[in-house]
Parts: sequence; structure tokens; C-alpha cells
Amino acid sequence: LSHYIKKLTNILDVSEQSIFTLINRVRNKKNQKGFLSKKVEDDSKETRDIKIQKYVLSLIFQSKDPFNLSEKLFNTVGAEEFSTPSFKKIAENLISFNKQQKESFNIDKFSLRLKPELRPVFDELFLYATYEADFEVENVNKLINEIKKFSLKREISSLLKSKTASDKSDNRITELNTALKKLEKNNIKV
Repeated sequence: LSHYIKKLTNILDVSEQSIFTLINRVRNKKNQKGFLSKKVEDDSKETRDIKIQKYVLSLIFQSKDPFNLSEKLFNTVGAEEFSTPSFKKIAENLISFNKQQKESFNIDKFSLRLKPELRPVFDELFLYATYEADFEVENVNKLINEIKKFSLKREISSLLKSKTASDKSDNRITELNTALKKLEKNNIKV
């Protein structure tokens, strides 16, 4: 087992501890009653919004130039627009790490900077998408725009659900709808 873990660490360029953690997590889940049916239910509950967020973050961490790809993401989407709190925290850490680092991206330095409770989420994100050396930039741009679109829809929905209807919230809903329509038009053109 340790031989293959060492091979995986070289191939994936991650720490041995990350792989051990994932293996133990899978073993624990298999030992639980009803593992297979539970896994199918969990995957079906995950929304497209969350899957896209995971995929884009995974592509960033697996790319040859994570800073460049993250810059494209954060020019369109703010860290606060991620729907999962752990994704928000990882995105915030990536933004601040990007500002502090002048040299190339180092995945180990970045993962050590994360709080211990975020590391398993980061490990999962890192391994979520398979590395595609030639992924198309326009596809990534479409996914980034889709993250933004889901964020706008969530904000509109929360404003509509709020019981206090005021002129400010009506104006904000109008602004958000306009931004959403513009984003959808741009997606059609691309």
C-alpha cells in the first residue's frame, strides 16, 4: 500500500497524508451499512451549481498556471458568491495567496495555509476533476459565467423571499435581472 501511495504522490504531486486521509475516508464509508445506496443518493442531491463550482476550482488547482485561471474566475465571480461556505473560504485563501505569492503556485504551500478543517475539502476539490492539459478556455469561461448566473439567481430568490419589500429591494431585483439577462445573452454568443 505504501509503495502505491508513494507512486500516487509523485503522479498527483500531493502529500502522502492527503492520500492516506482519502483512503481512510473511503474505507470508513465502505464499512458503514448501505454504503453504495448512500453514495448514489449523495451524488443525486448535489446540484449542478455545486458540481460546477467544484469542477472549476478543481481545474484551477490542477492547471499549469493556477494564478492565471483563478484571475479569470475572480474577475467574474467573487469568493462570496460560492454557495458552499467551505468553497468560499478556499476561494478567499486562494485570492490572498495569489496576492502574496510572486513566484509560481505551490500546491503544498497553499494547502498548509488552509485551516485543518478545510484540508479534506481541498483534497476532494483537488481530485474532483481529472487533469486535462488542453481544456478549452471558452468552456471554462462558460462554466465561470454559469457560476455567476447561479449566484445572481440565488440573490434574486433570497430578495424575493424576504418579507420586507421596499423600493431598494425592488431596484436591486431589477439590477440583478438585468445583469442575469446580459450574462445569458453573452453565453448564447460564445
